[in-house]
Amino acid sequence: MLFLAVFCGFLAENQREHMIEHQREKKYIVSLIKDVELDIASLENSVALRKIQLSYFDSLTTILKQGYKKSDERFLLLCSSYSQINTFSISRSDNSAVKKFGKSSPDKKY
Repeated sequence: MLFLAVFCGFLAENQREHMIEHQREKKYIVSLIKDVELDIASLENSVALRKIQLSYFDSLTTILKQGYKKSDERFLLLCSSYSQINTFSISRSDNSAVKKFGKSSPDKKY
C-alpha cells in the first residue's frame, strides 16, 4: 500500500512538472512573437530612414558637383541629416528564458 501511495505521488509530481513546463513554453512563445514584431517594426523604421538618407546623399552629391559655399544652408542641413547614425538592434528580452528553457528539458525532442 505504501509503495502504491509513493508511486502515485511520483506520477502526480511528474504531471505537475509537465504542466508547468507547458505553461512556460507558451509564455516563451508569446514573448518571442512580441520580440519578432518589435524587430520587424524597428527594421522597417531603419529601412525608411536609410531611404531618406540615400535621397539626402543624392542631393548632397548634386550640390558638391555643382560647387558649394560653406555658408550654403542646404549643404549644412544635408550633411547633418546624413550623419545621423541609425543602428538596428535585435530585441532579446527573454534571452535568459531561452537558456533556461533549453536546459530545463534536455530529454525533450522538438
